[in-house]
Amino acid sequence: MIIYTFSLHPELFIMGNITLTNQTTMMTGSQESLQTNFSWLLRNASSLAGVISECNKNGTPPVRVPIQILILVTALPANAVLVWLLLKNRKPLSPSEVLGLNLAVLSILYCLSLPLDIYISTRQRSGLLLQISHTFSILSYFGCPLLLSSMCVERYVAASFPVLFMRLGKWEYRAACSAFIWLLTFTMAAATYVYTLSTVALALSFILNILFFFMLVSLLGIVWVLCKRGPGDATTGEQRESSIKKRALKNIIAVMVPSTVTYLPVLALAPFLLLLEAIGDQGLNAVLCNGLQMFSVLPNFGVCIGPSFYLSRARQVLCCWRNEARGTDRN
Repeated sequence: MIIYTFSLHPELFIMGNITLTNQTTMMTGSQESLQTNFSWLLRNASSLAGVISECNKNGTPPVRVPIQILILVTALPANAVLVWLLLKNRKPLSPSEVLGLNLAVLSILYCLSLPLDIYISTRQRSGLLLQISHTFSILSYFGCPLLLSSMCVERYVAASFPVLFMRLGKWEYRAACSAFIWLLTFTMAAATYVYTLSTVALALSFILNILFFFMLVSLLGIVWVLCKRGPGDATTGEQRESSIKKRALKNIIAVMVPSTVTYLPVLALAPFLLLLEAIGDQGLNAVLCNGLQMFSVLPNFGVCIGPSFYLSRARQVLCCWRNEARGTDRN
């Protein structure tokens, strides 16, 4: 039956073969194009990694070690106090407090790795110790911006969609969100250890830009919500919701101001890396290498943002301590 049909319509059989041949050719061409693009990306990443490795061998700028020491002595005790403040109350933590607790723990882990970075900065920045230090630096380069952007988005949801925010306040959602953030952070850290920070530097710089963009969009969204007046804004029943929105704006501004100061210069990191890739090993000099080292230090100030977010709570605790001390002296 099939043979009879082909004998009656041989042109259909020929056209079908031609169509299959064209599809096979297109698939083969697409695979070759993907392989070419992937090879080009690997070649560019390898060349950029060579440039960054060459800069690491040329030493570090004199200000790098003092900046790292300053971050260590300020961020470590501040985040330790933040963990104590969040855990001293036995009542359930709010979603923003859960994210703040995760941010403080992540910052403490990074601060504990800073002595290793300071040690190798006084010597040649190469070898296994540098690779381990770069792996821990992902906690600051990727984990901190990710948690900060999550806190900003959470504040935006609280201001724009209060009903949805109350529904998502269950501990299951908080645990799932925290676990997902830690999973992404550890995955990025593992990729950095396997492929080295020099190889993933360009991709990491674009990720930082995206996370910083989310922070700014969240701030602008909250400002837009607070500036928009509804028909029930003047009623007494809406006063509580209005106070929640104002508190959300205050909190997100407390995060955004230091975040902008910390991560705004990082927007120039991707173009700077592309410039280093275009220059290559032959055009490197001390100024470019020192600039690269400073770009790698700036995001580390992100570990100091979490304690500033809860600075008002720390002041309340200090005021309570002073009042209790005065009451004890009077007795």
